[in-house]
Amino acid sequence: MAVTCFTLDKERLSLRCGSGQMNDSMTLDKGQQSELETLVQRYRKVPRMEAGQTTLKALGEDLYRWLDQQQWLSTLIKQNPAPPWLVEFQLPQAPQSALEHHFMHAPWEILADAEGFLAARMNLQFAPLRRIGLKGNSPGPAPYRLALMFMAAAPEGVAELAFEAEENAILDAAGGLHQSQLDLYVEESGNLQQLGLELQRVQGTDIVHLSCHGSDDSPPYLLLESETGGVEKASATELMKGLRNHRPRLLFLSAYVLLFL
Repeated sequence: MAVTCFTLDKERLSLRCGSGQMNDSMTLDKGQQSELETLVQRYRKVPRMEAGQTTLKALGEDLYRWLDQQQWLSTLIKQNPAPPWLVEFQLPQAPQSALEHHFMHAPWEILADAEGFLAARMNLQFAPLRRIGLKGNSPGPAPYRLALMFMAAAPEGVAELAFEAEENAILDAAGGLHQSQLDLYVEESGNLQQLGLELQRVQGTDIVHLSCHGSDDSPPYLLLESETGGVEKASATELMKGLRNHRPRLLFLSAYVLLFL
């Protein structure tokens, strides 16, 4: 497994490889900052259907060129990083400037070169991830069965998602309800406050799986359910407050983005 880290600290972008083969940095000038903002804005306008694949490919190539201004990416790929190739896009603290927000919202998943999307190349197994703050030590596994809390939100007036299929897929992956080493809890209200109360009641939940709609407005938000079944918007800050003091080892957020253009 190869690990590469791109860190943005104010206006300075640094590259660090776990293997130590490449360590470099550059200061982003106003033109480069403006170009990244343009790429992010272009992504927001791409149709999320099959017709948008050509547009995504072109955008992925432009984003690749932006990140490869010092030939960082092309050099790394030529070195044949051991798969899976984990690439971190990191900020040392919560984003403050417009540049930092654009850096974290850039669609690194669609990076593409002349051969196509990096994520589609099996020899790379390209896996981008975003990190805010320095990497800490993860707690060890719990000494009991894995506990997962699942909640889907389907407020009135919003198209329903296939949340029952998601729930069944979890059970199938774990070997079925009775044979699995999984404790699955389902919160059926779709309401953030009720989810927080249920997490508080159960205690010790390892994973929270939340399935809902969302908007990539500024700031982005999730569309959850109110106590009466209507739409209740929840920002990232409101989501964490709603979980109360519970911080799961893993929060899996499956949010289908609705575009309001």
